[in-house]
This record gives sequence, C-alpha cells and structure tokens, in this order.
Amino acid sequence: MAVFLANAPVFYEMWYACGAIGAVLLPINTASTPPELEYFLDHSESKEFFFDERLVGEDLLEVARDRDLAFVQATGDIFDKERGAFFL
Repeated sequence: MAVFLANAPVFYEMWYACGAIGAVLLPINTASTPPELEYFLDHSESKEFFFDERLVGEDLLEVARDRDLAFVQATGDIFDKERGAFFL
C-alpha cells in the first residue's frame, strides 16, 4: 500500500494496520515529484494508494491514476477530537 500522508497519528495507524494484515506499507515523501512517484509506484507492486487530498496535487494524482490502483482518499480533518478516532 502506497501511503502519501503527513507525519500525523493516522500515518502510524496505517503502518500498524498494514503489519497486522500482512501488507507492506510504502511511505511516500510528500515532497516527491511526479517522476519520483511514477518510479515508486512502478517498482513497488502497490495495489492501493492512500493519500491526503490536501497534500497531493493534480499532477501526482494523474500519475497514480495511470496505474491499476485502488484509491483511498483522506479528506479534511480526519481526526475527530471528540471521539478520539480517525475517520476517512
């Protein structure tokens, strides 16, 4: 699973969740350029692309859309402070 997230608690939850189900997490630097993202996705065998819409520009999304990936988009503030949980 390719993950394009900021250093936030949800990143670590994703890391542990992937480990729990036997998946491999590929953290992608949020400063990556389209050619770098293309390389990461082409060589990682990722099946999913989990991203924060606030961090991914249209140019990066275009690169990801050219691959056969399932997309999970985190929108807005995904941490609900009242409930103490993350929502996607």
